[in-house]
Amino acid sequence: MDPSMEEKLDPGMGGRKPGTGMDPADLSCALWPPLWPPGLPLSTFSPMNPPRPLVDHLIYVVPDLEAALPAVEATLGVRPVLGGRHPEWGTWNALLSLGSDVYLEVVAPDPVHAASVASRTDAGGEVGETGEGGGRDLRLATLFGVDRVRAPRLATWCARAESLESRAAAAAAVGLDVGPLREGGRERPDGSRVSWRISDPTGDREGGVVPFLIAWGTTPHPAGGVPGGASLGLTLEGLSVEHPDPERIGRWLKALEVEVLVREAPAPALVAVLNTPLGEVVHRSDAPIFPLT
Repeated sequence: MDPSMEEKLDPGMGGRKPGTGMDPADLSCALWPPLWPPGLPLSTFSPMNPPRPLVDHLIYVVPDLEAALPAVEATLGVRPVLGGRHPEWGTWNALLSLGSDVYLEVVAPDPVHAASVASRTDAGGEVGETGEGGGRDLRLATLFGVDRVRAPRLATWCARAESLESRAAAAAAVGLDVGPLREGGRERPDGSRVSWRISDPTGDREGGVVPFLIAWGTTPHPAGGVPGGASLGLTLEGLSVEHPDPERIGRWLKALEVEVLVREAPAPALVAVLNTPLGEVVHRSDAPIFPLT
């Protein structure tokens, strides 16, 4: 093993690595190691050219977007820029680039549109699922549980796809229902609109470890127009999954054509390793990622 990799990533130090020795098994979350399919020789993947899953973006949920921006900057070294609003969901977001084709989305309830979504929901509108009495349950209508979040956390991730239909069919063949495919979009601060197609972002995806899918079509990828990325020293270095049933989750991820390490653990968790101007940071979906003041 490369001696430079024998360092421990210590979440107790803000997720930054202190430079102490570690068991090699603990390095798994810092790499892009695949879940090797049966019969595929390990030599298929060279350590010098590891496979990179088609991670489109990570999603952090926060209770207050404006309060979160300085906290994200203090943690990652770069301040996110406002992305826009999702009127149909009652949310808004801010974005950071994590590389040429991957970004970080910070999502929060939108004080401008949340009330209109709530009134539509209570009246039995088109958002969400039918609740008791024929109305709609807003908790099922909101994205990634942002209506219930109390502390900032890594919620889930999104994988890029050329064809949502083919990925959905492959997933169904191994028992994974990605939900309905739909058009999506958001309003930019300048009034223009960004559009895409996605699988259901509100479904139960095993605690967020199974991604939903996105196809950008002719829309330019957002990572190219927001702060961050390699030029500022902010990149996604690794992504891994923990789950009580790693074999099933591995089959599902393979069907979605994403390959990340899946480890057995008592509870589901997504683990992201970020290289930042302030050092290496590890964020887990089962723990708060930074404090809000």
